[in-house]
Amino acid sequence: TPGYKAWSQGVGAGPRGVANGGVGVMLDGSGDDEYQFDYFSHGGGYWFAVGIARDFSGNDQRGPTQLAFDGSQREEKIFLRWGIGWQAHYGLGFVFDDAGDDIYRGDIVGLGFSWDIGVAGLCDFGGNDRYEIDRVSQGQARQAGLGILYDVDGDDIYLGDQQGYADPEISYHPQPDCGGNFSFVVDYGGTDRYGGKVDLNNGYHQRGAGSGFLIDRSDVPRIDK
Repeated sequence: TPGYKAWSQGVGAGPRGVANGGVGVMLDGSGDDEYQFDYFSHGGGYWFAVGIARDFSGNDQRGPTQLAFDGSQREEKIFLRWGIGWQAHYGLGFVFDDAGDDIYRGDIVGLGFSWDIGVAGLCDFGGNDRYEIDRVSQGQARQAGLGILYDVDGDDIYLGDQQGYADPEISYHPQPDCGGNFSFVVDYGGTDRYGGKVDLNNGYHQRGAGSGFLIDRSDVPRIDK
């Protein structure tokens, strides 16, 4: 099983307030992969930058590192911030997974999370998937961002109870000139389970401000060519 352990994977980043960032891309063709990381890590853009990570097939796992540098078991507390499909400060960050039963793990701020005027997205296009971050994550935006978690097909599990939550407060920019926080979790197909005792199959739920939504649809959209 191929494994990827690095400070960043498919990340573009620039020194904040000094120079714009660049473009980071990571592509994986096949196999059951394990991606491990801890900070500013997977499919993200920081400070006028773009980051993309895409996996085309396999049952993949994404989450914090499990071992120390010497190969022994990690003893430090898990702290995965800016994790999976994220952006901060005028960036673009995306993770695309085409197929497989995938697991997304973390601690805080990481699954389709956007901070400060930018767009971030995590898009999974098939399989029975698990989303295991439950704090300030899962298709969320803050400080006038747009955050999206989009899942197609499969019986999926979402831990936590704030999927698609839109915070009504913005402190970085004057309102209403900056717009708002736009947060979306959209799941098509399958019988899904959501945290917070929410039975939401084939329905929708508004989260926080008026621009945050958790949307579940039983029918998978098809495009006739």
